[in-house]
Amino acid sequence: PRPTSPPRTASSPPSTSSTRPPQDSQQPTNQHGQPAAAEDTPSLQEAQACWEDVLSAVRQRDRSLQALLRSGHPVGVEGNALLVGFDHQFHKSRVEEEANRRMVEEALTQLLGHPVRVRCVLTSTPQPAPTPSASSASEDDHLVQAAVEKLGARVVDQS
Repeated sequence: PRPTSPPRTASSPPSTSSTRPPQDSQQPTNQHGQPAAAEDTPSLQEAQACWEDVLSAVRQRDRSLQALLRSGHPVGVEGNALLVGFDHQFHKSRVEEEANRRMVEEALTQLLGHPVRVRCVLTSTPQPAPTPSASSASEDDHLVQAAVEKLGARVVDQS
């Protein structure tokens, strides 16, 4: 018995319907036909380069938010989110508020030309203010010693 269809030879083109991978119509693509996710991931360098422009754009809408953002700066990219680092929890938490975060994301999206998500992080642990120790106000301290000698001051023990 003979096959009903002719055998394929090396010179005959393959059938496009069987070798082409199925197209996922749900996946967005950029203008070059590549998956958009790779292009939509912000670059740390481009975010740092336009940070002053972000501050200016935010300032036009909310000066308080711009002041908070001045204490932050782009520090990295994680997934598809730009990490903005802050030294103080107060600044971080205020910028994280939905309306504020959205305003920053809109400014970045407009400047970079693709959607940008923002995630705020603490970049350092704030240290408590140093308290004067007993030795800093002791008679060994050259300022205290000078005050005693030149001004007639007295050292008073406060303990």
